[in-house]
Amino acid sequence: MRSTRAIALLCGLLGPFFFVVTSIVGGSLIEGYDPVSQFISETYALDTEHGLSLRFLGFLPSGLLITGFAWAAARCVPPSRSSRMVFLGVGIFYGLGTVVTCFFPCDAGCNKEFIAPSAAQVIHNISGLLTYLIVPPALLLGAVGVRAWPSGGPFSKIAIVLGAIAMLFAWLFLADPGSSLAGLFQRIAEGSILLWIIACALYLRTTRETS
Repeated sequence: MRSTRAIALLCGLLGPFFFVVTSIVGGSLIEGYDPVSQFISETYALDTEHGLSLRFLGFLPSGLLITGFAWAAARCVPPSRSSRMVFLGVGIFYGLGTVVTCFFPCDAGCNKEFIAPSAAQVIHNISGLLTYLIVPPALLLGAVGVRAWPSGGPFSKIAIVLGAIAMLFAWLFLADPGSSLAGLFQRIAEGSILLWIIACALYLRTTRETS
């Protein structure tokens, strides 16, 4: 159905848009915030003045839209194990993972030393860890199956590149969250995933939807 493809396109563009804009606005609202060294989550941590608004007016819609994208996109491509892996990874561990972090934000400064963390911090960390461990490999491994999609060859190459970049920088981020470049590594990993979603949404726009 054409409406399903339209949903995938709309959600696949708006979800990343909300995420990027909210991340930029959140950082700009905190004096001295350094996006190279500080986490995205620090912009909406429990102690931030505008954290509640950022979570529920920006990141929450983003997570829901990305989940909607994964649901719709999975119905626009030939069913396969690789397709299920990719869209489950994106929908559950990235889309719904973003939703979870909105309800369970990190402590002040995201408590990098993990000293007496709150329950919200623990859940936030688990959600983030699962996102970085599962989504990048899903994008990379699933890229092989993309070749079987209608005219999927060009998108498969894009998917491999973005999946590899996401894996590399997610690993660098997880290896040393206290690094002076942790914020940069996180943003490159997140940006690669978001670009994959946008590229997939645009790819689906150019193909005939399958039942």
